[in-house]
Amino acid sequence: MLQPLWWYGVVENIDDPLEIGRYQVRIYGVHDQSKAVLPDAFLPWASMMLPAISATDAGGVGRSPTGLQKGTEVMGVSFDDSYSDNRILFTWASRQGGVSDVSPLARGLLDATASKIQENRLKDVEISKSNKVNEPAMDRNASYPLNDVDTSRAGFVTENDSSSGARYAELHPTANYREWRSDGGFVQRVKYLFNFVNETLFNVIGGSFVNAVTGNVVNTFRSNFYQSVTLQSTMVAPDGLYKHQNAMEVDTPELRASGNVRVKGVIYVPELRVGKIFADNISCAGVIDGIAKFADKAGTAAGSGPYTPTPGAAPGPLNFDLLFDDNGGDYPASQEVVGGKTLPLSYEVNRIPAAVTDKVWKETGLDKVEAVDGAVAGKMFTDSLKFGAEGSWQCIQRALNAMNDAGSWPILEVNGEQNQETVDALDKCVKRRGQNHVLNAINGTRFTYILELVESDPSKQPEFETLIADESFLKLPTDPDAPPENI
Repeated sequence: MLQPLWWYGVVENIDDPLEIGRYQVRIYGVHDQSKAVLPDAFLPWASMMLPAISATDAGGVGRSPTGLQKGTEVMGVSFDDSYSDNRILFTWASRQGGVSDVSPLARGLLDATASKIQENRLKDVEISKSNKVNEPAMDRNASYPLNDVDTSRAGFVTENDSSSGARYAELHPTANYREWRSDGGFVQRVKYLFNFVNETLFNVIGGSFVNAVTGNVVNTFRSNFYQSVTLQSTMVAPDGLYKHQNAMEVDTPELRASGNVRVKGVIYVPELRVGKIFADNISCAGVIDGIAKFADKAGTAAGSGPYTPTPGAAPGPLNFDLLFDDNGGDYPASQEVVGGKTLPLSYEVNRIPAAVTDKVWKETGLDKVEAVDGAVAGKMFTDSLKFGAEGSWQCIQRALNAMNDAGSWPILEVNGEQNQETVDALDKCVKRRGQNHVLNAINGTRFTYILELVESDPSKQPEFETLIADESFLKLPTDPDAPPENI
């Protein structure tokens, strides 16, 4: 029967050329301890014996027989008298050079990684104007021998600590970590984190949910997005933007805005209650009713119409647009005088019935433009009323040519025709440059078109001076805080 020979030695070389988990060991009492007499290269190789729970097969299943370092003291057996067929069974904890080789963490001390983690704690992270949060210190109260520590060559550390409860920690050599705390809490700090969930992710939070993000936040929803708030929902941002491709619906008993509300498109509401309205123009397709108050100089608004209201009273429901214009106070002599003051107020009747609007909209081809961008279609409709359909299409064709983007689409012929080529170019341009860019370009071409009309017929200059003055781009739209002009 084979009688193994027990031995005790120290690992001298861990670089096995066959990569099968062998180590060269200098055996005490067998090998000369002088490397000059017996160099490491002539020492026998010893295989690592693994626990029975670790499989060994050609596929590499189980724990790899690696992990020993040079200088590790080991015990094993040899199956021949020459000590050439050796097995490593155990390692021995020891004091090498008077220093314990047991991890400082297991002895209740800090190693370099744990110290760096403590030093790099995030502090005073602002989550609101009046609230800040600090990264909690690690739940470290380890005492020997209740903290079981495993340290890898690369510097990864795991701690299974029962010193004051149940605590488990994983430390990364970059001073990032994950820690399950003794009170059941969990803290982690990582450089970046990717979560990929193929199906469903549920987050059920019994308390607060706080996100403090320094960079951008991007949420992309391929389907519906639902958000239910039982109490108050608050968003604080110096320049917040909600942008939706089709529509965004807010269903709430009351929607409040403490600052200015600026809308590029159209606001549709059944009822609007305001304190003051400052407007460049007001177009009303329905009824304006109520009590009208007129200032002493209300006569600066003139036009055509028989109405001369008295102070504090409106002339009744008005089923037409109100277009106020300043003619310097040159009023017809037939105006009534009330209380010694002339109070003329005239209205230019200019309302277009809804049926006529729909007819013009479709005949002008704006239903196709609306499918691409409603705001551009609205501006073209206004231009159609001023210049006719041909003039409106000429303006947008010129604008698109100016924004051709180095030949991304063909240069359009400026002929005022309602064609699909122009609609397709608009679609590309809105997607490439954005709605605001396109609207500003149309404003510029409108001004050019007006100048050409005046140049072609100088007698029309007074008529177009009012039209030019009414152009929105002459009102400095780049200065949103400019005071409103008096009408």
